[in-house]
Parts: sequence; C-alpha cells; structure tokens
Amino acid sequence: TGKEKLPALIVDGVDVTAPGLSLTANADAGSTANLVVQSGSLTMEGMAFVNGDVCVTGGSPRADRLTDCALTAGQLMDCARLVCWGGETTLTDGWGFSEDCHQVVTPTVFLNGGTFRTDSWMPDTIQYQLWEGSITAPGVRNWPGTHLLGDDVSITDPLDTQSDPQ
Repeated sequence: TGKEKLPALIVDGVDVTAPGLSLTANADAGSTANLVVQSGSLTMEGMAFVNGDVCVTGGSPRADRLTDCALTAGQLMDCARLVCWGGETTLTDGWGFSEDCHQVVTPTVFLNGGTFRTDSWMPDTIQYQLWEGSITAPGVRNWPGTHLLGDDVSITDPLDTQSDPQ
C-alpha cells in the first residue's frame, strides 16, 4: 500500500522470474529501499518500475543454488539509488525514468561489492560511487559522474581499445 516503512518487495532465498515489475513507493523512501534482493534471484525480462531505491546485498549462497544472489532486469525504471553490496546486478536495456516520475535526487549507483553490468548506454545523469566490486558499462570510464573511491574496483568499458580492465 506504500504506507509502511518497509520494502515493497524482499527476495530472500527464492528464485523469482516475472515478465515485469511495478512496485508502490514505500512511506520512508529516503532511508528504506523499496526493492531488496537479499539472497536468491529476481529476473524480469521487461521493465522493473521500482519507485524508490534498490539494494542487492549478495546474501549467503546455498549449496543447492546454481547461482548466487542476482538481480536481472530489462530496464530499471524510476530508481533513485541502486546499492550493490554483493551478488550480480545486470540491466540488459539500461535505466530510465517515466514521464510522471519527478526526481528530487540524482540517480546513483553505489558499488560496495559484487558486480554491476549493463551492455546498454546509460543516461549520463547517473552518478557512480565506486568503492569495491566490478562494473561493466559502455562509456562508464569517461562519464563525469564516475567517481573511483576505493582501490578494489574493476572497471570494464567495452568501448575501450585496451583489453585490460582498470
């Protein structure tokens, strides 16, 4: 209902696949992520309207799982902040905002562990706060909003002529 100070969706220990996703923003969007992938996986082929923040924690992999914690979406929509603490986050068609979404914050990727990957050109308005982990995105190395803040970050830009990631 959006009235609680809780995430609209928590994925923990299960694998969920859906054609798309639309979440109602929660009551405490400034401090509570609206979508949390703690362990397991969430896969959406189409758009994922999250209406708030997303947090992929990485969780604890189980012996019976084929993959670790993962979030895969065609296009992430109306997300203010994407926090990657672990696991794998893949956006196949990028990140965007609907016409009726009024952004009050600059969209930001916080990479604190795990892997973030997209093969799509991302909007240049996104800030990248890179502390730890690996990121693969076309053009990311040259965007003015990319900030390398830690020593344990691997950046792979498919547009680079060099074959060695930084």
